[in-house]
Amino acid sequence: MAWLEHLDMISPCELPGNLRQDFIELRKAMYTRNPLPSETAPQASIRKMSSNEAAVHAHTIILLYSRLVLHESVSKQLSAKEGAKSVTKSRELADSVPMVN
Repeated sequence: MAWLEHLDMISPCELPGNLRQDFIELRKAMYTRNPLPSETAPQASIRKMSSNEAAVHAHTIILLYSRLVLHESVSKQLSAKEGAKSVTKSRELADSVPMVN
């Protein structure tokens, strides 16, 4: 089950702020039912969901994932730009230091 294998171990504080509330609500939905002895709370919660509820939660997971990927992409682009600026500044600084013979 995808929730238990990939999402359950994520702490909301590990996510960007704009994703936390949706993730917290999703987590609550995964822990609404008491499990049978042979299952986990997420398994029981999913088993008791209507098709419509399951579809809504699946949609939320896809939105969270796509937003996280977009966030990571933007962060990498910004880091790359900052890195390029830093390299340029370092070269400018190095070029401004007089050579000693």
